Amino acid sequence: MKREPRKNRRNMPLYARVLCAVAREGKTAAQVAEELRVGVNTVHRVFREMQGRVAYVGGYLRHTRGRPVALWRLGQEPDVPRPESLAAFDHQVKPRVLGIEMTTFCLLVEAMLVEPLSMRRMLELTGCGRTTLLNIVRVFREAKVAHIGAWERPREQGAWGPCYAIAPDAANVAKPRPLPRTEVERRYHAGRRQKQRQAVIANALAANASFFTQAQAA
Repeated sequence: MKREPRKNRRNMPLYARVLCAVAREGKTAAQVAEELRVGVNTVHRVFREMQGRVAYVGGYLRHTRGRPVALWRLGQEPDVPRPESLAAFDHQVKPRVLGIEMTTFCLLVEAMLVEPLSMRRMLELTGCGRTTLLNIVRVFREAKVAHIGAWERPREQGAWGPCYAIAPDAANVAKPRPLPRTEVERRYHAGRRQKQRQAVIANALAANASFFTQAQAA
């Protein structure tokens, strides 16, 4: 995937903070805006762009006066049906146009809701820079919305790397303990003996092929 310009990735940590605010309970856009100290219109736009992918309307807050207000939640569940009192405002809803930044962020969160992702997998999936992804993961982990769901080792003798998943208040998976030196040496010598046997078999087959070729030529 082609890497997007840096200026289009500056809001991703904000998107992560907005999702963390509604990870455990439903909140209105005004409540989230007050908690994060950002504009309510900005939060409302973010929720509308995330709706149907990584955020949904989990209910409505009814006031004594005025129309009911949506309570937003983190997740991929269907929206709660709109109250009849909001039917008169349906014509004011504008179609949503997602930019590259929001599309990439939703793609990342959708994948993390399904299974743990390593940093290497995140880079391949989004095309973002490593620093941007680390900032997003840091926001999620500080709010205890993301956790280490698995550990991955790209190479057999390489170091273990964490794989992150989104699940509020979930416990981290313990890092695998390193193998004893005796086990490492045993595996090394076993692999070396297997390669030697494969080389002997290959040489024998090559010798037989050469013998039959010479016999046919004679």
